[in-house]
Amino acid sequence: MRRTVAGPGRTGELLDGLELGRSRLVTVEGGPGCGRSTVLDRMVASARERERLGTALVRCGREEAVFGWGVVRQLLDALPDPADPSRAPHQLALRDKNWFEAVREGDPWETLQRLYWLIAERAAERPLVLAFDDVHWCDAQSLRFLGHLVRRLHQLPVLLAVAVDPAEWSGTDQLLADVVNATQRLRWLPAALDRAEVGALGRQFLDDDGDAVVDACLDVTVGVPGLVVEVLRTVSRATAGETHAEAVRRCAPSAVATAALSRAARHGADAAQGLRALSVFRTPVPARQAARFLNLGAAEAVDTLALLERLNYLSVGPDGVLIAPEVLRRAVRQRLSPSERHRAESLAAGVLAGRPEALNEAAGHLLAVLPEGDSGHAEILQASGRRMLAAGRYPDAARLLNRALEEPPADGHRAEVLADLGLAELYRNPLSAVGRLRLAVAGAISPEERLLWILRLAHGLAITGQAAEAHRVLWAELEQTPLRSSHELIRRASAELFFLALSDDDIARTWNQAVGESDWEGVQRQKEPRQKAPRLPARAVRLSRASRALAGAFACHTSGELVDGIHDALSSGPEPTDESSMGWLAIGSILLWADDLAAAERVFGRAAEEAERWNAPLPQYTALWLSALASVNAGRLDEARTLTATAVGLARERPWDVWRAGPSIVAMRLAEELGSESAPAFGPFADEPGGDFPRLWVADLALAGRGRLRVVEGDVSGGLADLLEAGRRLTAIGCLNPAMSAWRSAAALALARLGRADEARPLAEEEVRLARAWGAPRALAVALRRRGVLRGGDQGLSDVAESLSLLADGRFPLESARTLLAQGRLYRSRRSHDPARDALTEAYRLAGQCGADRLLGQVREELLAVGGRPRVSRQGGSPPLAPSEWRVARLAANGATNQEIAGHLYLARRTVEAHLTSVYRKLGIRGRSQLPETLRQFEDDTTDTGNDDPTQGGTEILAGPPR
Repeated sequence: MRRTVAGPGRTGELLDGLELGRSRLVTVEGGPGCGRSTVLDRMVASARERERLGTALVRCGREEAVFGWGVVRQLLDALPDPADPSRAPHQLALRDKNWFEAVREGDPWETLQRLYWLIAERAAERPLVLAFDDVHWCDAQSLRFLGHLVRRLHQLPVLLAVAVDPAEWSGTDQLLADVVNATQRLRWLPAALDRAEVGALGRQFLDDDGDAVVDACLDVTVGVPGLVVEVLRTVSRATAGETHAEAVRRCAPSAVATAALSRAARHGADAAQGLRALSVFRTPVPARQAARFLNLGAAEAVDTLALLERLNYLSVGPDGVLIAPEVLRRAVRQRLSPSERHRAESLAAGVLAGRPEALNEAAGHLLAVLPEGDSGHAEILQASGRRMLAAGRYPDAARLLNRALEEPPADGHRAEVLADLGLAELYRNPLSAVGRLRLAVAGAISPEERLLWILRLAHGLAITGQAAEAHRVLWAELEQTPLRSSHELIRRASAELFFLALSDDDIARTWNQAVGESDWEGVQRQKEPRQKAPRLPARAVRLSRASRALAGAFACHTSGELVDGIHDALSSGPEPTDESSMGWLAIGSILLWADDLAAAERVFGRAAEEAERWNAPLPQYTALWLSALASVNAGRLDEARTLTATAVGLARERPWDVWRAGPSIVAMRLAEELGSESAPAFGPFADEPGGDFPRLWVADLALAGRGRLRVVEGDVSGGLADLLEAGRRLTAIGCLNPAMSAWRSAAALALARLGRADEARPLAEEEVRLARAWGAPRALAVALRRRGVLRGGDQGLSDVAESLSLLADGRFPLESARTLLAQGRLYRSRRSHDPARDALTEAYRLAGQCGADRLLGQVREELLAVGGRPRVSRQGGSPPLAPSEWRVARLAANGATNQEIAGHLYLARRTVEAHLTSVYRKLGIRGRSQLPETLRQFEDDTTDTGNDDPTQGGTEILAGPPR
């Protein structure tokens, strides 16, 4: 019966049995490098630690297989000396120069018997451990003796261990079969070493089995026994001055490469050369291509691959072959000379380039070598660079395309490479991108290429704060291009011109004067085409529609018609990966100004996710702060704070100075509601004089926001100056819409506080008129509330009542709270305390629900003035969550993922993440796992108190007599 175990874990048990006189045959089977020799070494080392046992270790070699009796002679030399020194030595053990000749001339049977009795004599003195390594290379005469010994092993106290590579013998060699296929053998199959086994080898070689050494060995060898031994053997000879773990990591590559190349060389030059050549491949390559790569005949290449696989140096899988493990691949590759590495990498690129799926791998090989002036290499690098661009991997694309320029490309392709490289660098190194794109434009061949690359150039110029230059370049091209006006690129360029106007107030002012409010497409040329225009993607049409819609929003056209047009433009989804413009984000802004918050947040959320996936940081940054602005409008201040912080972090150390005003708008809105100490940093525009703000409409909105904040914090004159300067700028570029900035009514309130009521009223009246023309409820509610505050009396209460009716759907809780506060103050001024308390109670509840601390303090003061005693509580045990937060928390507690919640509630994934962050903070828990139990407690409390809606508690007002 043959017994098989997974590994040599029973050495101690076998040695114990041997000391009691029990014999055993152990065969250690496996390919090269699997640890056969290590197993025998450890077995013999363990036996030598026992005084009652004798040992002999013999290693067979390929070169010695032709010498008869060579292994037996090694055995006799290795046998322990007799226990009695006075005893005459056995004649076969004598080291005589005529020994081989005497053995060959003797009777074979008699020789075998004499050898057997010699072993029996020594075993009778003390049990023996006889170990034979690589017995598949043993000479025939010695194999015959081993077979003779195996058949009589049961008579002797001998543990016979033989290591064999099954691939090195066919199974028809009867002499070897008599040894390794004997009955009652114990078969060991060495596997990767575990921590305990590596620790034992560490003690053997280094007298160190600490965790650091074991971890280092496992990291660099993945437990392959042969590699572990080679590394530790090398480290044991290393110089001092470093820890053993450091020495392992330093010596591993050299030790592994030396061992592998040496072992491969023993099998022939083709094996060693094949190992060196194939080490340059980093991913599996089909066996057919690997065979071609070796530059051998078909049969020789197949034999070499089979040999490397048998040596355990080649991993064979469904995807192809690869030198493995990785430590071996890296170590051998490092042994290549520069010229050898260069030839191998170039040849590998040529072999792989024929497979489309291996194009990126081929380009990776070319990155590792110097340019050769091969335009074919440049084509491979450019094609791979374009794939990286399509996948949004811009840094990788830039490396490949830079290398393609160094090759260099053929003259007809250089401009294409420059244009692709400009796109790759656009968001990360825009100054360099602008230079690349200028050169590309100069080398463009077709009108389509030229206009497309000028669009990219214009975008790069805008990012670097050169919007006027971008506008000039694009306008000049539109004046001379032969493309017809209906061409998609012309429409797209026209849309881009409008978005560039939004990037610079001086340009916008020129447009506003030169182009009619309803004729933003007047810049398109009306000339017959000189050639048929190919059809391009429909995104250009959507951008053109978006530009017209944005122009209408600036001019305060009716919001309903514009929103319908935007939804039509979005019918096939936003295009967050559009390479030449972030203008599509403007359509989300219009939805925000038109109070279609759900649609706006979907646009911004999808845009941020897609931009992150495609590695486009500037669109992602813009989408994030616009999402934060939508969250402020919806009263979700914690979420807005999280999104703003994310956007600011993304913009840190990027060359976007002119675009940094965006998060400042949100930060100042938050400071109005929370107080400056609780709001995010305002960014680089917080302390600049109004006249020094960038000439950019986003910066104009930030300037107006700073003006409001200054008024709130007591600097009425400074705030008024900012508001009027922002209004002057916005009006000059044709931006009249109070939904974008209600600067008029804010300035009117500041003027009234300074005693200039006559100047205030016209501004308030104009804002109401414009807000009615726009038709969105929030802007009109704000305008009416502020006019009502200015009017006072019955007219004021009428304005405030109309404002509240516009906010009755509850979508804007902060504006509702402010309007209720204004109503409460108006009632108090008439000494109508009961309706004042009712209004202020509701205002207090809404402000508390939103977490608007500054507003909450203002309402509290008014409540106290009319006899209310406000305090925040959780009625019925309800959680202090906003309705949207409660919905997200319930779904998360039930096991839904963030993506599933986003799909169920029609939210962006980042919005869900921001909600959950706020929920954890408000509930005082650390994460998702604590949600079910925490919410269950609230639900139980709610049931006990009869409150059916857990989102409605939060504020309690105890009425008292008026003061």
